[in-house]
Amino acid sequence: MRQRLVAWWLSPMPAQRLALLRILLGAFALGYVAVRTPNVLGLAAFAAERFQPVGLFGALATPLPSWLLATSLVCAVASGLAFVLGFAYRLSGPCFALSFLAIATYRSSWGMIFHTENLLALHLLLLGASRAADALSLDARGRPAPHAEPHAEYGWAIRAMCGSTVACDSSGASRRRCCHSSRMAC
Repeated sequence: MRQRLVAWWLSPMPAQRLALLRILLGAFALGYVAVRTPNVLGLAAFAAERFQPVGLFGALATPLPSWLLATSLVCAVASGLAFVLGFAYRLSGPCFALSFLAIATYRSSWGMIFHTENLLALHLLLLGASRAADALSLDARGRPAPHAEPHAEYGWAIRAMCGSTVACDSSGASRRRCCHSSRMAC
C-alpha cells in the first residue's frame, strides 16, 4: 500500500504541465490581487476595534499602516508578474505565494474568512516551492530543460494541490453537514 501511494505521489509528469499550471493559476491570482486592491486599501479606513488578527498577523495588536498595505500590494503585483512569466522564479515564486498569503490573511483579519483565498494561497505556496519554471518561462529561455522526459519532480506539486483541494472540500462538506443537522450558524 505504501509503495503504491509513493508511486502515485511521485508519478512522472512533464515540466510543461506544471509550467502551464503556474501560468494559469498565477494569472488568476494576480488578477485577483488587482481586483481586490481597492478593498484591501480600504481596510485602512476601518475602525481599529474591528481588527481581529488571524494567521500570520495573529500577534499584531493594531492594524497595519496604510503605507505598508500599499507596499505589500505593490510587492504582490510585481512578484506575481514575475511568477507568471517565470522570471527569477526561485525568488519570485515563494515571494508571490507569501505575499498573496499575507494579503489574504490580513483581509480575513477584518471579518469573514474566505476559505477559497486560503486554498489559492496554499496552491501558490506549493507552486512556489516547486520547479514550475523549468519550462515555458523566461528562466528557461536558452537553456535545456533539466528533464526532457516526464519526471517525478514535476508531479508532486500537482498531486499535493489535488490532495489539498479534496481535503479542503471534504472538511467544508462535513462542516456544512454538522451545521445543517444541528441548525447551528456556521
